[in-house]
Amino acid sequence: MVFFRRRKSRAPVTEPTVDEVLLSIARDHMPDTSEDEVRIVAAVAGLVGCVAYADGHYGPDESREVEALLGRVHDLPRAAVNAICALLDERIAELARGEVHEHARVLKAGTEREARLEMLDVLMDLAAADGVITVDETELLRRVAKLMGLSTDEYVAAQARHRDKLSVLR
Repeated sequence: MVFFRRRKSRAPVTEPTVDEVLLSIARDHMPDTSEDEVRIVAAVAGLVGCVAYADGHYGPDESREVEALLGRVHDLPRAAVNAICALLDERIAELARGEVHEHARVLKAGTEREARLEMLDVLMDLAAADGVITVDETELLRRVAKLMGLSTDEYVAAQARHRDKLSVLR
């Protein structure tokens, strides 16, 4: 007599990582774009999310700034901006714990120095959007600049525009 049947084990269904979803959004909304450019767009969105949450807070000021700056990404349709913003609203903490170095590596390998300098300026503006650049944001931005192949002087120049918002000077 058999009372219990052993069930066959099933492989657990895993949710895609937030980085995989960023890539998917870029691919789905930019079908005529090369894979390298799709990866760059996903890396930009990834770094934006990491910086926006570096201080452990993602408020309305940062959310609006993220939406505005993603809207300036070349060839990124509005629907993709909306999808990325929705993803950040849901999973930004996970993204912030993720692969910052990978996003920076993609930008270093796939973009010119001028584009990386512009990206650093954009990230600095984002960190300053809430009126204060915290120590955590400063450390992350310094690390991102280095990972993107930018010098300490270039980092300091980008930071100087927001000197009044540095929490270490308050």
